[in-house]
Amino acid sequence: DRLRQAPDPLVRLTALRGLLGQLSTSPGVGPAPLERIARFAEDADPRVATLAAHHLARRGGEGIETILSRLVSSPHERVRSLAAARLVPRGIENLWQRWPRLDRHRRNACIRALSKLPFDPRPILERRLHSPDPQKRWRAIEWLRAAEMASGFQRRLIRLAAGRDMKVASAAIAALAGVGSHTAIAALEVALKHPDARVRSNAVEGLAKLRAVRHTDRLLKMADDDANRPRASAIAALLDLGRVEAIPALVRMLGDRRPEHRRSALWVTDQLGLVDVARHVAELAVSDSDETVRQRAAEVVSRLIDTLKTPEGTGETPPRANAS
Repeated sequence: DRLRQAPDPLVRLTALRGLLGQLSTSPGVGPAPLERIARFAEDADPRVATLAAHHLARRGGEGIETILSRLVSSPHERVRSLAAARLVPRGIENLWQRWPRLDRHRRNACIRALSKLPFDPRPILERRLHSPDPQKRWRAIEWLRAAEMASGFQRRLIRLAAGRDMKVASAAIAALAGVGSHTAIAALEVALKHPDARVRSNAVEGLAKLRAVRHTDRLLKMADDDANRPRASAIAALLDLGRVEAIPALVRMLGDRRPEHRRSALWVTDQLGLVDVARHVAELAVSDSDETVRQRAAEVVSRLIDTLKTPEGTGETPPRANAS
């Protein structure tokens, strides 16, 4: 261990081999010997560092993940790859098991952190996408979306979008919106007629995101859909396109007898800051028969009032106030 400070890299390499030889005859590996090897893995010479990292990546022991997490920022590419090849699969599996207990923001943050490591998770995700378990397929799709990797799985996503599990199909359609190819857009257009409301809604939102809405006649029909989600998504897309039919369609939805439709209409109003319908929202906040709708409408009215206020020192109206 003292020879780690030797100026000659061949001396340091020989010392490391001697240390590894002694450890190979030991019945167990504790944190102290592993830490000594980790110091060699931080050597300036790539031969020394790679040999130490290779041993660490193959061994278990207390504190090994903490040591390897330091090595993923090594100046040596091979050391980084060895550490990541051990850490990322374990990280994926840990996240997979904790998935139900994490909210979307924390899951996405973990996925983005793992995506920065020098390891290709595509083989693992490919197996999960072909799993007979729909829950595993859904999680894999959500992973692709968060990591912005959907373009590499376009063909598989199109097949899943046509599958029988509606949760998986809706997630696949949402993921295809991040691809943007002509093939993906064609799949989104087909999904506009899907029997499941979530799939139709995601298809509309995906096409709007890609600025690829061509079937406005279909959107106009969906603006009176029996399901609230695709109806709200269609109205939002029509508003984005500047269609004159959009505001009347939104007003009709705000006055719909079904509370879930009124809540979705409030969501559209809130997202786009539509002061044009502020009076209708104010009426819901005062007299709607559903308590949840009243509370939601009151919150939206408050934000619409803020939208109408001129920002201090600019003398300009916020752009969202004129979104319609």
